[in-house]
Amino acid sequence: MSLTVASDGKFEVTNTDDYAPGSSSVPGSLRAAIERANSESGPNTIVFEIPGAGPHVIGLLSGYTLGDVTVVDGTTDADGIVLDGGGGDFACLTLLPGAAGSTINGLTIRNCGQDGILLQQSGGNTITGNTITNNGGSGINIVGDGSSEQNAIATGGNTITGNTITKNGGAGIIITGSANNLIANNNITGNPAARLTSVAMGRPQTTPATTTSAPTLSRTTRRFSALRRRGTRCASWAL
Repeated sequence: MSLTVASDGKFEVTNTDDYAPGSSSVPGSLRAAIERANSESGPNTIVFEIPGAGPHVIGLLSGYTLGDVTVVDGTTDADGIVLDGGGGDFACLTLLPGAAGSTINGLTIRNCGQDGILLQQSGGNTITGNTITNNGGSGINIVGDGSSEQNAIATGGNTITGNTITKNGGAGIIITGSANNLIANNNITGNPAARLTSVAMGRPQTTPATTTSAPTLSRTTRRFSALRRRGTRCASWAL
């Protein structure tokens, strides 16, 4: 039995199984779909067609890593897709530089010991419509290349919209060394208090004026605006 390929560059997830990296692949699993997408030049699309009543919970044995541009579309399963790390010491989902331009949409991402989603020097991604909760690290951690302003821009330009990010152990969203990210229309609550660190490299992010969690937002927005008025360039901030 092989992984179901719905069409060129589109891979179907048909079960909630997982397996340890390096062991025998489980056809129809999300890990098999990601490995296949990583092995083929993108853009690729991963869709979910898991039978039975949901939500469908995928228990992670280790974190998933995207290395090529891929759309992971949880909205293709009307019953809902949950990635559950079971407290394991890893980020649930990591996007590497080769995955720049990917989209993560419509997933619940929870219970990983590190970050919910880690963008590791990966720019131009869209993270939208997800619920990211109860992870040990930050909900979304954007780590760019802050070695120069040009590199910070090249590893930025991510769009983070329409997500619910709550009750994570770190920040709701943290950005370091990455510029020109759009953060808007997210519901960010129950994460640590807002903080904003000014550093010498990188351009400011787009002010998250439509992000909810009012007490956190108001402090972050005021401090961010004040730094901009003073001409300070901010490559690291969190809320």
